[in-house]
Amino acid sequence: MAIIEIDGDLFDDETGEYAGQAGGGYLPAILQDEDDLLKYMRLLLDAESRAMVEEAKYKTMLSNIEKMVKRHKSKVKYLRDMYEGQAAKVAVTLLPKDKEGNLKTKTYRCPFGTLSQRTTQPTVKVSKADVALDYLKRECPAAVKVQESVLISAIPADLKKVLIEDSVMAEGLGFDVIPGGESITIKTVVEAKNETE
Repeated sequence: MAIIEIDGDLFDDETGEYAGQAGGGYLPAILQDEDDLLKYMRLLLDAESRAMVEEAKYKTMLSNIEKMVKRHKSKVKYLRDMYEGQAAKVAVTLLPKDKEGNLKTKTYRCPFGTLSQRTTQPTVKVSKADVALDYLKRECPAAVKVQESVLISAIPADLKKVLIEDSVMAEGLGFDVIPGGESITIKTVVEAKNETE
């Protein structure tokens, strides 16, 4: 594990975790008064602003890369739609044959790839799920998959109270009790602005 300094901050080189400010920084280890609180809020605002800027740059670059990939995929689709059938016909004529005229191999190889001829078996695909389900419920119920789930919001309050009060029983019945408590939400100016947009 190596700690590196980037722009006055320390980070773990392997995990990328923040390790504090270089040189001890100006924020004390324990906040004690309003000055400390203001320093903390300023540092948090600066960090969030920087994170948003970097995220915006990342999204812009990602958007540009996605456009480039889309163009390349469009070219691949065009080439396949236009020439794949023709290429298969030409490749079959180039495959080696035995004395009876049967193919020795079903794969044409070249430096740029392979074209393989394969025999596929007919199969069935669902195109109208509701019609297929109605039919299979009558003819082959084993082919119908039923999935059930629990709606916590539909459990009556008195039953929830019993489960919360006895976490051992709740666990035995397949539930985890998540304890309640107090929480504080800290928002910087940047977050507040984003919520109003």
